[in-house]
Amino acid sequence: MVENIKEKIERARKMVQENRINEAVTIYHDILKILKDDESNKLLYADIAVELGTLLTNFEFYEESISLIKEAYSIYQSLNKVEDLANAAYNLAVNLLNLSKPEEALKYIEEAIKLFEKVNDSIAHADALYTYGLILSELERDEDAIKILKKAEKIYSAEGISEALISLYQDMANIYLDMENIKNAEAYLKKALKLAEELGDPSSIGDAASTAGEIFEVAGNFKKACEYYLMAAEAYKNAKLYDLALEILERVESYLNDLPKATAKRFRNKAWDLEDEIKKLKSEK
Repeated sequence: MVENIKEKIERARKMVQENRINEAVTIYHDILKILKDDESNKLLYADIAVELGTLLTNFEFYEESISLIKEAYSIYQSLNKVEDLANAAYNLAVNLLNLSKPEEALKYIEEAIKLFEKVNDSIAHADALYTYGLILSELERDEDAIKILKKAEKIYSAEGISEALISLYQDMANIYLDMENIKNAEAYLKKALKLAEELGDPSSIGDAASTAGEIFEVAGNFKKACEYYLMAAEAYKNAKLYDLALEILERVESYLNDLPKATAKRFRNKAWDLEDEIKKLKSEK
């Protein structure tokens, strides 16, 4: 039976790689049915439940993912598998946050943080702190959220994980916006942009600049919003994300009437030039 299970697991994983998700999910469910009442393979059952739960999370099937990972969580608890338990608690917190249930998520993320510290997994610890900060923000505990996110920032910086820092800085900027602290919001967006530029990743530059545009749009500073949106459109064009770039340019157009004539004319000409360039690139695809 073990050999048969191994073959099924390998086949399911191969189908995930080939993006044949529905077929992979069916095989994973078959595996779990086979292992369900097999006491000698409890740990394998839990591992596959987490594997399937994580896959379902990626496709936003949060309720089913939670059900599977809770089963695994109980098994890891009974077997005293500390690192696996930490990962399960973390995944449960993420799913509950995605379902807008921050109160329930809080218990699991606090457990995950303690367990990741216990097993000395610094990057997983930072990821858990990051999620903890987002949960606190959802609970409108913004000052506490910023303190926790700064702890995650310190670890990511020490480990040199720029991609995580870019995302973290954007989230911190949004929280500062909620706190009506535009100065700090912009400062963290500039950090995100600087890192994205250092990585040479136009998609990340576009994301950070787009977030900056949204923040200044909400703040009512349409000039800065348009400046960042134009930067985002340029970056998305370079990343060959043409439709996204055109969507961003529509935002610029919507605010030109709120700007002084000379500024509006400059932005309009820049937007038109970019739009023409993007449409030409799209037609050449």
